[in-house]
Formats: sequence, C-alpha cells, structure tokens
Amino acid sequence: LNIPAHNTGGAIDIEIITEEGQLIDMGMSAKDWADVDPELCQTDCRELPENVQKNRQLLLDILTAYDFVNYPTEW
Repeated sequence: LNIPAHNTGGAIDIEIITEEGQLIDMGMSAKDWADVDPELCQTDCRELPENVQKNRQLLLDILTAYDFVNYPTEW
C-alpha cells in the first residue's frame, strides 16, 4: 500500500507571498509539477533566472530554520 505523504500530513506544499498578497516567483506554479520538466522542479535548478533561484533558497532557508526538511526534487 502506497499512501502519499501529503495525505498523512507528512508533507506540505508552501509558497511565499508578499505583503501585498502576491506569490513570489518560484519559476513555476506548485500546481504545475506534473506538467513541467522535472529538472525545473528541483530546489537547486540552475536553469532558472537568478531571482527565482534566490526565491527558492529563501524558502529553503526559512523552512530549514524551523526544522523542516526539503524534498529536493520539489522546490
């Protein structure tokens, strides 16, 4: 039996919004993971613009500070 971690609370998807309520640019929407090149989903994808790489690193830094663990194939 394969139960996805999201269904058990073992995994969550998080995005960052600005004070104005706008999502910061992660290079793709989280809902599009199944529709894009898997390389673009990786946390450390170097094919993306520098600002997107910095945004992904910011999210990683915040989550790590609170003892969350990144799944590297999904930023």
